[in-house]
Amino acid sequence: MRTTFVNELMKLAEKDERIVLITGDMGFSMFEKFKEKFPDRYYNAGIAEQNMVGMAAGLALRGKKPYVYSIIPFLIMRSYEQVRVDVCYHELDVKFIGSGGGVSYGHLGATHHATEDINLMRGLPNIEIIAPGDPYEAKNAVDKSYLNKKPTYIRLSKNKDPFLHKNLKDEDFEIGKAICMKKSGNIAIIATSNMLNQAVEVSNELDNLGIKNSLYSFHTIKPMDKETLDKIFKNYKYIVTMEEHNIIGGLYGAIMEEYGKGVINDYSIEKVLPIAINDKFSHHVGDQNNIRKYFGIDKDSVINKIKEILK
Repeated sequence: MRTTFVNELMKLAEKDERIVLITGDMGFSMFEKFKEKFPDRYYNAGIAEQNMVGMAAGLALRGKKPYVYSIIPFLIMRSYEQVRVDVCYHELDVKFIGSGGGVSYGHLGATHHATEDINLMRGLPNIEIIAPGDPYEAKNAVDKSYLNKKPTYIRLSKNKDPFLHKNLKDEDFEIGKAICMKKSGNIAIIATSNMLNQAVEVSNELDNLGIKNSLYSFHTIKPMDKETLDKIFKNYKYIVTMEEHNIIGGLYGAIMEEYGKGVINDYSIEKVLPIAINDKFSHHVGDQNNIRKYFGIDKDSVINKIKEILK
């Protein structure tokens, strides 16, 4: 997804000289072409993320369109006050591009994990949050968010993500509108960000087991697609949410805020199963798949949990 972001930003920058790219000493081997082609529109702010966001706010106030890139914990958490006060409070046209969603940087430990970022950003007024699940969604997140003038947070994983939407056109993507990838049975799987690929694998395996299911990609966390959610809650008995994020404040949290226990009782829902990281840090050393297994959000664990609620 990172390569997709850079490629799309290059195309946009060729058309719009207001676009500037600011990085916090990150993106080496990624931004060389941008720097070479637009040397006066590329800034390396160094390991000074608070200053980096302040720079972006100042540039936006002067009519520029800043794109700010770094690893998510450094981009969002280290500079949270500046994101809140300098950008969101003033509703500035700044795009935050965060790399390493969830436990993508697994072996680097909890300091580099991004498992609370959606929660943090959802609490800020005026900002949109897009969490692409594949390069198609990443491309369109960059292209479609360019058209608005709102603060926007785009949560990327790393690279080498497979294309999951092979038959969709760019015009099929809309910020704030979920994508129905398949529709069958009385189980709805709702996935976001870098859990979408695993959700596809889970869905296919359930089919092989004779358990029919539907699959939805909720690439936009804010604004939430309430229209599609309402249809899901009306038409399915079981709902499974899948995210590589703390169970608090992410996809599951956003849905349950809208459809709390009292509201769920008005529907025919028997169970909402959250697949997320329990409210804890990871002290487990390993790669992304290894840590997913540790937290019980890997493919096999998810399938077993779904089979359990169907008993």
